[in-house]
Amino acid sequence: MRIACIQPEVFQERDKCYFEVEEILKKLIKEFDSCDIVCLPERWVNLTNGKELNLQNERGNNYNFIKNLAKEYGISIISGAIWERRKNSIKPRITSYYFDKDGEEIGRQDKIHLYSYERQNFEPGKELVLFPFNKIYFAILICFDMFNKFFWVTMNLLV
Repeated sequence: MRIACIQPEVFQERDKCYFEVEEILKKLIKEFDSCDIVCLPERWVNLTNGKELNLQNERGNNYNFIKNLAKEYGISIISGAIWERRKNSIKPRITSYYFDKDGEEIGRQDKIHLYSYERQNFEPGKELVLFPFNKIYFAILICFDMFNKFFWVTMNLLV
């Protein structure tokens, strides 16, 4: 399995961030014969303008942008973090989505281990989700989730 982790430059304007991600994706596809999954970083759009300006409704603009890229380019994509409001949540969530090569949502992972500012402003995820890819499974760990030793033990037991 070939995974590409991309790190786009983050611009003030969301449209420029979208353009940057798509340009990197085009270059990746052109230069390499195959790639199974492209993974965006937690921060791939500007989040410095304040929480309210960056929050999106569940499955909003960032979601649809990544979903459409997966479908258009025929490649599976992990969305990186999206700050979104949910109908049944008191606080917003930090979520990463996984789309297959047809642009279909396979699932999502909410960030579980929030730190300082995030603990005050976001609701943590409750469970670690395993995602299928061919005959294997993988988990999406968002930033601080990677530093929790219990996650590594859990994933080894589940796989």
